[in-house]
Amino acid sequence: MLYFFRRLRRKLIQEGKLRRYLFYAVGEILLVMVGILLALQVNNWNQRKRNSIKEQIILNELKENLQSNIRQFHSNITWEENRIEGIIRVLDFLRSKGTWNDTIAEDIRWLRLREEFLISTSAYQSLNSNGFDLISSDSIRKEIIRLFDVTYAISTDRVTEFSMEMFSVRDQYYNSFFKWDPETKRIELNSNESLFDTKEIENMFSHLLFYKEYVIQFNEEAISETAMLIQLLEAELEEF
Repeated sequence: MLYFFRRLRRKLIQEGKLRRYLFYAVGEILLVMVGILLALQVNNWNQRKRNSIKEQIILNELKENLQSNIRQFHSNITWEENRIEGIIRVLDFLRSKGTWNDTIAEDIRWLRLREEFLISTSAYQSLNSNGFDLISSDSIRKEIIRLFDVTYAISTDRVTEFSMEMFSVRDQYYNSFFKWDPETKRIELNSNESLFDTKEIENMFSHLLFYKEYVIQFNEEAISETAMLIQLLEAELEEF
């Protein structure tokens, strides 16, 4: 009987040690799991912080690009308005069969240049490379894509298409009625008679006047939509 109780006592002691070992093992596992979860949480927080900083940088750069675009659009409008004034002077000259002069020569010279729709896209290209998911606001992300991929793209295509079409027509008439003097660096008239004997050159400048007004309209629309996106960006940047 004494032997039986001794064995039972040893067994209970061993089982108690085993339970303590299991308790310690479970505790260590829990500590490791908590440590891993904390490390993941800290890593996620750091990643969100890095993404937030990167987003601020790209939004500020984008804002600067858009502000530069607005300045460029205003410059485009001023340029086209000056060219419209030149077209009006040329049309008055043609209709009145006036005397060739330096002002008309200069107008004719500048009206030969092609129109362009220039925009700053460095921030957009950077955003495209890094992924648009970097922008946390869905509405701003959609507006950015719409402005660059729709508004700017359509305006650029329209201006380029019309410019190439008009340039080919202008080149034809310029070669017929005008010549470039490399010594004086100015446009010269071939002959008054041939210029005033046809309505085609007048029609060409009238068509160009109509086109210039469209180019101004494209730039005005771009200014309006660009300004709206800038307001959204400024409100978003205030939240950081």
